[in-house]
Amino acid sequence: MNGVPYAIHIIVSGSVQGIGYRKWVKRHAQELGVVGWITNRDDGTVEAVLQGEMQQVEVLMRAVRNGPFLANVTAVDLLEISFDPNIVDFIVIQ
Repeated sequence: MNGVPYAIHIIVSGSVQGIGYRKWVKRHAQELGVVGWITNRDDGTVEAVLQGEMQQVEVLMRAVRNGPFLANVTAVDLLEISFDPNIVDFIVIQ
Protein backbone atom coordinates (compact mmCIF):
# COMPACT_ATOMS: atom_id res chain seq x y z
CA MET A 1 0.00 0.00 0.00
CA ASN A 2 1.51 3.30 -1.08
CA GLY A 3 -1.22 5.71 0.04
CA VAL A 4 -2.70 6.62 3.38
CA PRO A 5 -4.32 3.57 5.05
CA TYR A 6 -7.96 4.23 5.81
CA ALA A 7 -10.71 2.08 7.33
CA ILE A 8 -14.42 2.67 7.82
CA HIS A 9 -17.41 0.80 9.17
CA ILE A 10 -20.68 1.53 7.36
CA ILE A 11 -24.37 0.72 7.63
CA VAL A 12 -26.27 1.13 4.36
CA SER A 13 -30.05 1.66 4.53
CA GLY A 14 -32.69 1.46 1.83
CA SER A 15 -33.57 -1.24 -0.70
CA VAL A 16 -30.22 -3.02 -0.51
CA GLN A 17 -31.06 -6.66 0.21
CA GLY A 18 -32.10 -9.35 -2.26
CA ILE A 19 -30.78 -7.47 -5.30
CA GLY A 20 -27.10 -8.49 -5.42
CA TYR A 21 -25.87 -5.41 -3.57
CA ARG A 22 -23.21 -7.26 -1.54
CA LYS A 23 -21.81 -9.03 -4.59
CA TRP A 24 -21.79 -5.74 -6.51
CA VAL A 25 -19.88 -3.97 -3.71
CA LYS A 26 -17.38 -6.86 -3.53
CA ARG A 27 -16.68 -6.62 -7.26
CA HIS A 28 -16.07 -2.87 -7.04
CA ALA A 29 -13.92 -3.27 -3.92
CA GLN A 30 -11.72 -5.86 -5.60
CA GLU A 31 -11.33 -3.68 -8.69
CA LEU A 32 -10.15 -0.82 -6.45
CA GLY A 33 -7.93 -2.91 -4.18
CA VAL A 34 -10.15 -2.32 -1.15
CA VAL A 35 -10.40 -5.12 1.43
CA GLY A 36 -12.93 -5.86 4.15
CA TRP A 37 -16.27 -7.58 4.46
CA ILE A 38 -19.99 -7.04 3.86
CA THR A 39 -23.10 -8.70 5.28
CA ASN A 40 -26.88 -8.37 5.44
CA ARG A 41 -28.38 -7.42 8.79
CA ASP A 42 -31.70 -8.63 10.17
CA ASP A 43 -33.13 -5.10 10.07
CA GLY A 44 -32.85 -4.89 6.25
CA THR A 45 -29.64 -2.86 6.19
CA VAL A 46 -26.22 -3.90 4.93
CA GLU A 47 -23.13 -3.62 7.15
CA ALA A 48 -19.56 -3.45 5.89
CA VAL A 49 -15.97 -2.70 6.76
CA LEU A 50 -13.96 -1.14 3.95
CA GLN A 51 -10.25 -0.48 4.14
CA GLY A 52 -7.39 0.35 1.87
CA GLU A 53 -5.78 3.48 0.53
CA MET A 54 -7.91 6.50 1.41
CA GLN A 55 -8.48 7.51 -2.21
CA GLN A 56 -9.71 4.03 -3.22
CA VAL A 57 -12.02 3.76 -0.19
CA GLU A 58 -13.49 7.17 -1.03
CA VAL A 59 -14.10 6.10 -4.65
CA LEU A 60 -15.82 2.94 -3.40
CA MET A 61 -17.95 4.99 -0.99
CA ARG A 62 -19.27 7.08 -3.89
CA ALA A 63 -20.32 3.84 -5.59
CA VAL A 64 -21.81 2.43 -2.36
CA ARG A 65 -24.02 5.51 -2.01
CA ASN A 66 -25.50 4.86 -5.47
CA GLY A 67 -25.50 1.06 -5.55
CA PRO A 68 -26.41 -1.17 -8.50
CA PHE A 69 -29.39 -0.54 -10.78
CA LEU A 70 -32.04 -2.08 -8.49
CA ALA A 71 -30.75 -0.51 -5.27
CA ASN A 72 -32.29 2.49 -3.57
CA VAL A 73 -29.80 3.69 -0.97
CA THR A 74 -31.47 6.09 1.45
CA ALA A 75 -28.64 6.54 4.00
CA VAL A 76 -25.08 5.52 4.75
CA ASP A 77 -23.91 5.79 8.36
CA LEU A 78 -20.12 5.93 8.43
CA LEU A 79 -17.63 5.58 11.26
CA GLU A 80 -13.85 5.79 10.84
CA ILE A 81 -12.17 2.82 12.54
CA SER A 82 -8.63 1.58 13.10
CA PHE A 83 -6.96 0.03 10.08
CA ASP A 84 -6.55 -3.76 10.53
CA PRO A 85 -3.52 -5.10 8.61
CA ASN A 86 -4.82 -8.67 9.11
CA ILE A 87 -7.68 -8.09 6.65
CA VAL A 88 -6.23 -9.01 3.26
CA ASP A 89 -9.27 -9.84 1.09
CA PHE A 90 -12.87 -8.75 0.58
CA ILE A 91 -15.48 -11.29 1.64
CA VAL A 92 -19.26 -11.52 1.61
CA ILE A 93 -20.54 -12.90 4.91
CA GLN A 94 -23.65 -14.99 4.36
